[in-house]
Amino acid sequence: MARSAIRAASGSVALLVGTRKGAFVFKADSGRRRWRLAGPHFFGHRVTASGATLAEALADLEQRYPGIRFRIVSEQDRIRRHIKIFVNSEQANGLDAPLAANDEIMIVCALSGG
Repeated sequence: MARSAIRAASGSVALLVGTRKGAFVFKADSGRRRWRLAGPHFFGHRVTASGATLAEALADLEQRYPGIRFRIVSEQDRIRRHIKIFVNSEQANGLDAPLAANDEIMIVCALSGG
C-alpha cells in the first residue's frame, strides 16, 4: 500500500474528509480561522480482484497479498470496526455484499492519534 501523508505546519490542522466524489483535505492555519480546501484526492493503490461477493474478492486479494484479510476482517468474520468498505461509493455492511464485474471497492482505515 502506498504511504500518503498530509503534512501540516506546526500548530495547524489538516482534516481528511471522504465523500462519494473522492477525499478532500481541509487545512487550517494555527488560529483555525482560515481554511483551505484541496481535492479530490485518491490515495493508495488500485488492484483487481475476482469474486461474486466481497468475501470472495478479499480471499482473492489474500492469495496475492498474504495477511491483508486479517487487517480488514476480524476473527468473527466481520469487517473490523475501524475499517469501512465502500462498493461503488455505497458502504458495505457485510462480507456477503454482492459484486458485479466492474464494481469498484474502496477500503478505508480510520486514523487517529496526535
